[in-house]
Amino acid sequence: MFSQRGGGRFQTAYSNLNHTEARTQTVTVGADGTITPHLINELRFNYSLSHGQSFLTLDNFAGAAPPPDSALFPPSQSSRNGFWAFFGDFNPFGLKYFVGKIADNRQHQINVTDSFSWIAGPHRMKFGVDYRRLNPEEGSLTYQLEYIFGSLSNVLANSAPEAFVASRSPDVQMVISNWSIFAQDTWSIEHNLTVTYGLRWDYYAMPTFTDGLMYNFDPATGTVLVPQNKLQQVNPLYPAVGSPGCTLYPPPPPPRPCIPVAAGKVVPDADTHNFRPRISAAYRLGMDFVIRGGYGQFTERYSRFYSDLQDNQHPGPFAHLSESFTHLPGQQPFSFPNPFPSAGTPNPAPGQSVTALPRKWYDGTIHQYNLSIEKEVAKMGLRASYIGSRSVGLNFISNSYTGSYLNVNVLPASTAAANTKTLPFPNLSGVYEYRDNGEARYNALQLEASRKQGWVTFDVHYTLASSLNNIFNTDDVSQPTKAWAVDHGLRRNLLTITSVWTLPFGKGRQHMTNAPRVVDALVGGWGVQTISYFGSGDYMTPFFYGFDVANNNFNSYIPDVIPGTNGNLPAGERTQSRWFNTPVYHQDPNSGLFVYDHVGAFKVPGCPDTDPLCLNTANVAPGRFGNAGLNTITGPRLNVHHLSVAKTFHLTERVGMTFTTAISDLFNHAHFYDPDTYINAQDVGQLIYARADYEPEKAGHRQISFKLRFDF
Repeated sequence: MFSQRGGGRFQTAYSNLNHTEARTQTVTVGADGTITPHLINELRFNYSLSHGQSFLTLDNFAGAAPPPDSALFPPSQSSRNGFWAFFGDFNPFGLKYFVGKIADNRQHQINVTDSFSWIAGPHRMKFGVDYRRLNPEEGSLTYQLEYIFGSLSNVLANSAPEAFVASRSPDVQMVISNWSIFAQDTWSIEHNLTVTYGLRWDYYAMPTFTDGLMYNFDPATGTVLVPQNKLQQVNPLYPAVGSPGCTLYPPPPPPRPCIPVAAGKVVPDADTHNFRPRISAAYRLGMDFVIRGGYGQFTERYSRFYSDLQDNQHPGPFAHLSESFTHLPGQQPFSFPNPFPSAGTPNPAPGQSVTALPRKWYDGTIHQYNLSIEKEVAKMGLRASYIGSRSVGLNFISNSYTGSYLNVNVLPASTAAANTKTLPFPNLSGVYEYRDNGEARYNALQLEASRKQGWVTFDVHYTLASSLNNIFNTDDVSQPTKAWAVDHGLRRNLLTITSVWTLPFGKGRQHMTNAPRVVDALVGGWGVQTISYFGSGDYMTPFFYGFDVANNNFNSYIPDVIPGTNGNLPAGERTQSRWFNTPVYHQDPNSGLFVYDHVGAFKVPGCPDTDPLCLNTANVAPGRFGNAGLNTITGPRLNVHHLSVAKTFHLTERVGMTFTTAISDLFNHAHFYDPDTYINAQDVGQLIYARADYEPEKAGHRQISFKLRFDF
């Protein structure tokens, strides 16, 4: 079996079990030069090297020791600097364990910025160039073991089947270069009017690999494209046309369909049209009254995660090989006779996936604009702002609600049986195609009031926001942008209140500044700070699993809405065990039938309204996708308060000490992660997991910390 996405997928999917050791080394050099009294040059150079190692812990598997390296693969097959560990995943279909050898990753980054500032009368101009080059390096070796039945102890006792896959990603280096040229002018037209305008050009080169082992896929011809000079390096076991044991499909259906491979263009042409204008203005109507506004365009990068290209263009038909076999009861466990097959071994099973990038890449455009009014009333600073953005031409390949890739190699929905149809690319298991027609819209009203009165400062900030996108909010991959939905992470209402109380007692303050040292130590130097969050819940989507309701050999996810119902329960009916309108049922001991205590608001398409999960009836697949909208259920609200108390001690004239007590989630009000929204899951709608301590709100439970800081 070829492992198209390499071992890194397992590391990413279970990163919460990783332990990471990282270090960064940075060198920065700058030079400023005055060319004339009105012309100044600023040059900045920065180089950084990030070096990290990640590995998995054995904490959850007491008594289970990993096998030694020598038992798994020869030392010559090792990637640089790695080691073994176990980790596992509990799932509805059995217990899985994985063994992984994870190498260290490095990233070199160079930034060079050169700019000129020129002052000419009422104009303050600035123009320059910005260059960035990144060279991420990564390599990994991952073994996956899946114990289909029972526990790890059963496998070690030779009483459970074992399936094994080995996957190796060699050490590779990526090259990413970005250029930007900019110019702007700040023009003081009048004493109360200032306008800033400018233009920026961005060139984001497509990432490439230094070894040149990249590929692309042409959906029009169904051909995998590789560089001309790399044709001879296609893995001999890749099921390319002409390799032993496969023929083109159709006809007739062979046991191992082939994939056409030809020389062609693998790296898209980068977008050269990214000219982005920007303009802003500030107008002062009085000493305490200002209006500000602005508009700007920004360029969408290829990806927020530079490692995405390894999934898309590397290694493909150049992939290192994997072996898959089943360990039967009575055989020696962890026996990996041939983890890296040679070209002389039997060809691996079919099931290759490819990713298609367009021949010409177009970067998306993000339009941002804002308008604010600032006014002082009764010694209180007030601000009202509108903030909006419109993003068009966004590139995407992933499913926004499941996180999986957009596989276009699926059958259309139909009332006919799926086995009577042919896949668009029958010789491939998955075809993941980038699209460039994504859109997003954001609108927000922000209100802020702040007041400082003596030794007390208050600030209140409220946001009313709307955020929508049309990126694959449907099961129908043929029309991935046909539906708009609210962004999952949006909190439509968010109110933040902060206060700072600098008590006016003690040395250097308004009162008791000359108090004796003992008195100052008791009552002087105290400060209190509070912060409170009030937020509406984020948004969730109802799902189901296990039914091919569209008759396309694909498990759909979106359910139907039962007419006349609402997915959200009234506030007074929401409980920790049933947060939204879920089905609740029990089995009648006499009849054996399932009885619904609550039918809920959603059903599997093709099930009766009275039996929404088809517990008592057979599903009649309707040949369509569900009609429930995405992100229509509201999650748990936010209501959390923090308090900190600090005191400053003056040890000497130059040495001070500050003691701080911080109490997060002051009232110990538990906040939970969103519940499971799969309507046919056992824990659907239940608030189970408290929020983690590392989150900004620290809202899982009350925590008290003590800190001591010395200043000198």
